[in-house]
Amino acid sequence: MRRHSVAIRRDRRWFLRLRAVLAGGLVLGVGGALTLAAWTDQEHAAGTFEAGVFGIEGNPNGTVWGEHPTGQLAATLNFSTGTVMYPSSLHYAYLDLRTTAVSTMSGTVKLASSVGTGDLSPYLSYRVALVPAGTGCNASSVTGAYLGTGTLPATEVARGVAAKATNTVRYCFEVRLDPATPNAMQGKAGAISWGFAAESATP
Repeated sequence: MRRHSVAIRRDRRWFLRLRAVLAGGLVLGVGGALTLAAWTDQEHAAGTFEAGVFGIEGNPNGTVWGEHPTGQLAATLNFSTGTVMYPSSLHYAYLDLRTTAVSTMSGTVKLASSVGTGDLSPYLSYRVALVPAGTGCNASSVTGAYLGTGTLPATEVARGVAAKATNTVRYCFEVRLDPATPNAMQGKAGAISWGFAAESATP
């Protein structure tokens, strides 16, 4: 009877141990199933960017627009009385400026440089004024002191130019040959080149 009781106790311990192992396996099994069955998802975002376009062009004669990026390709101003000068003579010409048709940005433009070349250039001086687009350029358009080649107006300010060639800025130039130009300058030549600087606007 005692042996039988001991056997029963051993069987019960073995059964309890087996049940504990099975229970642990169930727990591990459930945990593993949850991990494998977890829902997953992803989200992504991107941005596409494009650089703006900004450029200016000039028109020295009222009909032909073009880009003149260097001094070698400078627009030839159409002086109303030609280029032959004598002491105290005055000559007038204008230059229209605007953005190019493909410009997607507005900006500003201003007179940025004046350079004289040639034997006659030390005796040349100029005045410049901003006049409404489409108006004449003559003695009534400009005022103030004459400037020597290589100098700029002290009060020059940038003027606005809208995108896609939608507005025009007109500069009127008056060029004078010095009244005291010596006879030795007869037949000599000189030139003034003006440069304009443009900058795109920022929001």
